[in-house]
Amino acid sequence: MKHSFLIIVSLSLAGIFGCDEPFPSMKQPENVLSVETEIKVPDTLSCYRSETGEWYSNEPLIIIIRVINTYDDLLQGEASVEGHADLQAFGTVPRIVVVPFSLGALRKPPVFAKNIALAPDSSAEFQMLWLPIATDDQPVWEGSPYVTQPSGAKLYGPIEFLLQGEVRLFARIQPIKFSGTRFSMYFSVPQKAP
Repeated sequence: MKHSFLIIVSLSLAGIFGCDEPFPSMKQPENVLSVETEIKVPDTLSCYRSETGEWYSNEPLIIIIRVINTYDDLLQGEASVEGHADLQAFGTVPRIVVVPFSLGALRKPPVFAKNIALAPDSSAEFQMLWLPIATDDQPVWEGSPYVTQPSGAKLYGPIEFLLQGEVRLFARIQPIKFSGTRFSMYFSVPQKAP
């Protein structure tokens, strides 16, 4: 009992006569995530129209988005995985292709129990397929000049694209905007589907 009383008195005196220095203020880190984009497309894409009027291609058009942890510590928290990639086509008639994405497009890291974690210098990677059909339900080449090939196919292009958009991983971190990836493609449209 005597020892307990001494400990309580000692702690009380330490609190009263203790150090007067304040704790250093903690500054929230900023710009802890960055984005890299990659486009995998052929130089010339053959596009076909089905009997029901739907467009398709035998070659994939792929957008890869990497969100990199540039902070020097592990980032973890509640996942809010969502975003969109906007491809602005600069043909004769400017058009926009919007590719929304969410958890299903996330290739790594896994989301477990609604939480996500990124180690320093590691990345979350999204991979999406897209078709060159704009928000007005028209192909991006519609209305552009073309050259008729010996096979009878119409060759449109080159049509230049600009990739931009935003992506979000964590519920407590604002979405990150990305922009600047440019590429161009030709589109070959046969008279009849194979």
